[in-house]
Amino acid sequence: DSHIERLLWCCENFFSRGGKQFHQLSFYYLVELNKGSRVYTYEDEFIMTEIDGTPLIFKWFDLNDLSGITLEPEFIKNRVGKLPDHMEHCIIRQ
Repeated sequence: DSHIERLLWCCENFFSRGGKQFHQLSFYYLVELNKGSRVYTYEDEFIMTEIDGTPLIFKWFDLNDLSGITLEPEFIKNRVGKLPDHMEHCIIRQ
């Protein structure tokens, strides 16, 4: 169980993969998890796979360690330490 606090970012991401052009629309929320949430029990990484076979790796990191990892979308590295007061619209062109 969780509680959605508020919308932080609405992000439009324009990129290409495998010779195809994509326009991805993502919404990022500030969420409060219940203390007993199973999400806290993941000590190592949790891996899922996209339809095209691309692995998605989920893992907890200390905020101070984010600069040394590959994180997509990359804008989160710089913004997650200081969350916006109001929803921001981001446009990323790769």
